[in-house]
Amino acid sequence: MSAFDSQLMPASTGQSQQAASAAATPVPADISVRFALLRFPLIVAVVYIHSFVTTVGLSSFRIGNMYSSPTSWMVREFFSQELCRLAVPGFFLISGYMFFWNFQGSLQGYATRLKKRVPTLLVPYILWNLLVIGLYAALQSVPAASGFISGQNVPVAQFDAMDWLNAFIGWRGYPAAYQFWFIRDLMIMVLLSLPLYWLLRYASHVVMALMLAAWFLQLLPGIPPFDEPPLFFVAGAYIAYHRIGLAGLDRLGPWLSALTLALACVSTANEVNNLGLGAVPHQLMILSGLASIYWLVGHIRAQSALFKGLMWGAGASFFVFAAHEPLMMGVRKLIYYVVRPDADGALLLYFLIPPLVIGICLVVWSAMRVVMPRVLAVLTGGRA
Repeated sequence: MSAFDSQLMPASTGQSQQAASAAATPVPADISVRFALLRFPLIVAVVYIHSFVTTVGLSSFRIGNMYSSPTSWMVREFFSQELCRLAVPGFFLISGYMFFWNFQGSLQGYATRLKKRVPTLLVPYILWNLLVIGLYAALQSVPAASGFISGQNVPVAQFDAMDWLNAFIGWRGYPAAYQFWFIRDLMIMVLLSLPLYWLLRYASHVVMALMLAAWFLQLLPGIPPFDEPPLFFVAGAYIAYHRIGLAGLDRLGPWLSALTLALACVSTANEVNNLGLGAVPHQLMILSGLASIYWLVGHIRAQSALFKGLMWGAGASFFVFAAHEPLMMGVRKLIYYVVRPDADGALLLYFLIPPLVIGICLVVWSAMRVVMPRVLAVLTGGRA
């Protein structure tokens, strides 16, 4: 039994007081600040993941070809499908850590944490899906706008019960606001947090080892990225439960960063050239990459312009996450329709469209903070 385990065992008044003190311990300042600094860069990475596509579908034809240019494919693969893929496991690890810090596994504590997640997770999840469904319904009802919709999905006016269920739960893959699969899966992990706590208490090392092995062997349920949420949420919970300090990563940071870039190159070549190496280079890149970005943000000087900018961006990160799609899809379709880019032009747009979309989101977020702060607070779960 670990030292932290012993703090949870109510053997005496002194031990109870010790456990209460441990329960009230704030997250170490260095860790909480680094997590905050990572939020906006990880959201930017999410936007670039969704920028990987270089083709658009309209009602009667398609523009662009995803793989017509080997150079474009390799560049996009390296950034969107390798380096930017740190975002999803990074967010789940942070979420698991923050949820389980000071979590004592009681029914009361569990109920309290679930109650707190209703306005921060469930309400935004429902509202953003409603907004997206409403947007598609409006576009489908206007002939001039309906031409910009691929027509591959059932029109909202023809939804049956199963279509509505899929639009909100994403039981066929994604909800209507498809990036909210992250929030859906996070809510599932939160619901499972109480039995997870007891697993961590009595068999944490075994659980962590088995989940890592299952991930490397690709035995976790679902398809990427749906196999990552349970592993990295549990990893964050494991780190928080055992009060594992992360300062040791700073000594390895430069080496891990070099390793991350090398593994990203190998994984890119493996995907583009079909080298048959499987997912291991990518998985190792994820592990070394998470340590690397944690080390990198530790070098940002407090009160510098970059520090202040990232902290400001952290406040906007949820809104950017929620609003960047289907906005980016619409912006991409409009630009492609007007420009009709070739392979080189599509690669340039791959880099330019995300900053444009993020900029629009930040402008709207800033305006809403002034004009309708209460609405913004509801839409972002109180994160505005």
